[in-house]
Amino acid sequence: MKSLRRPEWTASQREAIEALLAKANGRRTRRVLTILDVERCAEAAVVSELGFSWTQGGDAPDAREVTSVCLCAVTGVLLTVSVGPGHGAATPASAWLDITTWDRYREAANAAACQAWAGRPRHDRVVVRLAGAPSVDASARKEDLLAAVLTEPAADAPRLVLADWLIERGQPRGEFIAIQCELARGGSASSALRVREEELLEAFRGEWGAGVSPDVAQLRFRRGFVESVEVFDASALPQLEHFFQVEPVTALVFRATSAIDLERLAALEWLERLRALEFRSASRGAFGALGRERLGHLLGSRRLRRLQRLALVGQRLGDDGVMLLAEQGGNALPGVEQLLVEEDAITDKGVGPLSASRWLGRFETLSLADNDLRVEGTEALAHSRSPGRLTHLALGGNRIGNEGAVAIARSARFRTLRELSLPRNRIGPAGAEALLDTDVLSQLEVLDLVGNPLGATGHRRVKARFAS
Repeated sequence: MKSLRRPEWTASQREAIEALLAKANGRRTRRVLTILDVERCAEAAVVSELGFSWTQGGDAPDAREVTSVCLCAVTGVLLTVSVGPGHGAATPASAWLDITTWDRYREAANAAACQAWAGRPRHDRVVVRLAGAPSVDASARKEDLLAAVLTEPAADAPRLVLADWLIERGQPRGEFIAIQCELARGGSASSALRVREEELLEAFRGEWGAGVSPDVAQLRFRRGFVESVEVFDASALPQLEHFFQVEPVTALVFRATSAIDLERLAALEWLERLRALEFRSASRGAFGALGRERLGHLLGSRRLRRLQRLALVGQRLGDDGVMLLAEQGGNALPGVEQLLVEEDAITDKGVGPLSASRWLGRFETLSLADNDLRVEGTEALAHSRSPGRLTHLALGGNRIGNEGAVAIARSARFRTLRELSLPRNRIGPAGAEALLDTDVLSQLEVLDLVGNPLGATGHRRVKARFAS
């Protein structure tokens, strides 16, 4: 049946491919690709037994020179297409960072990497529906199709297969899934689609949300299913457990004052699907639902190893809590790239062990805002031996002062920073001058110094460089 399928390009998808081509080709006149090359690559992927195809504009004679690379991969009824710049004898591994290796002699060895690549929604990839794809087997069971969605929550293909099955049976959830998948891909964002999306939600939100009361939790739908849940009543968690088993929830936020049974929560199988977990106090100064005495249960779970974002805000963890995180976080939460520990009464004492932890080297985002961090803690972060990967650092609402600002400005581990947030930190003209004049922060795109006594000259310089 593969030979009967063909990409069903929309105008917006072709425009997106043209934009990727222009970026990859740059101003070169050699080693470039055309839209015709992309279309041929897509057609080859559709008929390939391996499920993918790739091409490039020609090997460059020098590893420093660039050539354009196109990769197309089929997943179910979808085709993922992208074009990027590679170097030298370019392969997809040189054009996309999430393809780590490439075997030029055994194409079949690259199939798994291409399928994984196609399943990761990214702004540099265009996902096209295949027309002429065979319909869902009439004997397929809804439970099996749903299980495929839960197994691959990041992929569109299982969702669209289930959507077709539901549409064939006149069930409105199928139309809703198809509409939201189209909108999430950045496809046709017409007002008619948006209106229909809202109509379906208004009519069926209660049914699809299993009757969950807004007082208990807020549900957010994306790509046809509940993607994130914000829980307001922690005591109602047992009522939600079945719901989590049948919806591919990847983000869970607790904004509650009552204590959570962390020992029970940490053992639940569906936690393995989570990519974001947050504990936030219901209001500033209120008690959080976690607390440092329950943090150990969270770190003891073996089901959070795929977690990418952890936010602990207003949980009053204190130095003991953040030291426990530093000690066990690397093993318990190896996938975390974004860590927010805010409003938690942390001092330099707690920041020291975190700075010395190898876990710190995995973060792209770190926020220690609204604690009691001073010069010593800032210097500990600046002198950490962990490799610098941070692109976002937030230390607002502390007391790092000019010395802390200078420590940041002089630290080579902050060369990767794109955004630095330091509001309300008692930073004066000398600290602002250090941050603005250093070569270390040459990649900085956002610098927030609101609420600091910078003086008129300091405010003008910040505004001149970082005005939006």
